Amino acid sequence: MSYSIGIYVKVEGCNKYAEIACPFHPSPSYNLGRLFRSCMDWDFKVEEYYRCDCAVERLGKGIKELTHNPYRYAGLIPGNDWGRMPSALNALVSIRDCILEQAEEIPLECMYMRWE
Repeated sequence: MSYSIGIYVKVEGCNKYAEIACPFHPSPSYNLGRLFRSCMDWDFKVEEYYRCDCAVERLGKGIKELTHNPYRYAGLIPGNDWGRMPSALNALVSIRDCILEQAEEIPLECMYMRWE
C-alpha cells in the first residue's frame, strides 16, 4: 500500500477541498511512514488536510535530516524493500517542490496537502 499525496484548495462556502496538483512522486510506500514522521518531527494523520505553509516547514526539516543525517534514520527503513532512503527523500522533495510550484499562483496559507 502507498500514500496518495495531493495538494488542495478549500472550496468557498462549504467544507470540501478540490485537488489542484499532485507531486511527481505522489505515492510513497506506507512502510516509510515511521521514517517520515521521525525525520520531519510530524505526527501527521492520514486523510487530514494540513495547511501548506506549515507542511513546507516540516518537509524542509525532513529533507535536511535525510540529506545530512541519513544514518540516524536507517533503522526506520523497512526490511522488505518496500521503501528505501533515496525514495523517501525523493518523495519529500517532490511534495515540497509541488507545493512551491503552486505557490507561484496561490498563497501557501490558502493551500492544503493531504496524506491519503
